[in-house]
Amino acid sequence: MKKMVWICFICLLFPGAGFASEGLKIGTKAPNFFAHSSNGKIFRLYRAGTMPKIVNFWWVSCAPCRKEMPELASLEKQHPKIKFLVVHTVSSDNNKIPSFLKDIKSVPSNILMGSEALLELYKFKTLPHTAVLDGANIVRLVVSGYTKENVKKLKKIITKLDK
Repeated sequence: MKKMVWICFICLLFPGAGFASEGLKIGTKAPNFFAHSSNGKIFRLYRAGTMPKIVNFWWVSCAPCRKEMPELASLEKQHPKIKFLVVHTVSSDNNKIPSFLKDIKSVPSNILMGSEALLELYKFKTLPHTAVLDGANIVRLVVSGYTKENVKKLKKIITKLDK
């Protein structure tokens, strides 16, 4: 947990600093992962259908994640053909998710509870971290941190995939 606090602190100080190469390689197949949905069911990426997906990794104590949530919720409403998945990455704090969600004015509809293992599986250290996948789960974009530039990149690829 201390590692996650440190990562979020760095993101606040240097929101776009040097994280462009972090994450999965574009053009590769995203690894399957398992997480619990807010209704207690087990979610599996490879069983989530063939629609494009936005997979956003976050943590309740991450201030940039808190700022990004309403934007993701807005994009989800604008693009119903794209599945938005927001995956919490610190299992010891999963019990804090309900109060976190009450404090945010708008959140995406698919809240998942993952674990720290996803950081290694998806090769990232910075939160928030987002992987954009096409319908075959091929990585089309990866962004780390919450910046205006990253939001522009997300909007551009989402519009492209929503055709």
